Amino acid sequence: MSARSSSSGDRATVDPRPIVENWSQLDIALHPQGASRDTDLLGATASGVFLLDQAELQRTVLSDPGIAIYPCGRQDIAAGKIDRRVLAVLAFLSRSGLKPVVSALRCGHGEYTVSGYVSEHYSGDAVDISAIDGIAIAGHQGPGTITDTTIRALLTLQGEYAPHQIISLMRYPGAANTLAMADHWDHIHIGYRPVATAGAPGTATTARAHGRGAPAQPSLLPGSSLSSTQWNQLVTHIAGLPAPAVRAKPSNAAIRDRKQP
Repeated sequence: MSARSSSSGDRATVDPRPIVENWSQLDIALHPQGASRDTDLLGATASGVFLLDQAELQRTVLSDPGIAIYPCGRQDIAAGKIDRRVLAVLAFLSRSGLKPVVSALRCGHGEYTVSGYVSEHYSGDAVDISAIDGIAIAGHQGPGTITDTTIRALLTLQGEYAPHQIISLMRYPGAANTLAMADHWDHIHIGYRPVATAGAPGTATTARAHGRGAPAQPSLLPGSSLSSTQWNQLVTHIAGLPAPAVRAKPSNAAIRDRKQP
């Protein structure tokens, strides 16, 4: 005799659809068209960078042989002057087989842009990339180029890790954060909006509820994607669920198996 039982999760508590969608998007991000696959770093390790805290990201980026950074840029990172989103996207690109050469962080960049605005570089919220996989961005922009492959990988990023500006010589339909500027012929600019309130290590920065009071807690049921904070909440929630009780003997609702001829 065997017992058949089933239990289903409460959809009001955990909705599996965003998780499934995130894994689908992750697969696209980890294997963009044209990216090299001959590296042991491809796979789940690329997504793992988005769960690291500031100190872990600093160590990861500074020790990654696939990320080339000029000397005082490395000092910026070691001093904690570079936003964790910038560090995470560099590690993400490297572990996805798109090894970046960094040409500008905070060090050596002016406080203001040519348009008169405070530069995102100056606040540590931007990075310029001059080459990918040893191929210069200069002379390699347009459909099918390494620049195109890199930008398409960046466009798969979601939530807090989606750059608000990706500047090159190209724009992409439906991607309002891609801008084409003539002076970006030799690099890709990846910029994030500066945050007013720093989040706790390992978590996303959250907006204040109605502009005041405690930080607003993101829902576990987002419409389309999970941020790193929501992933952490989900994992913590699952870990706190009671272990299911498994009966050693059949219950009254058990159905006897028919004997096989």
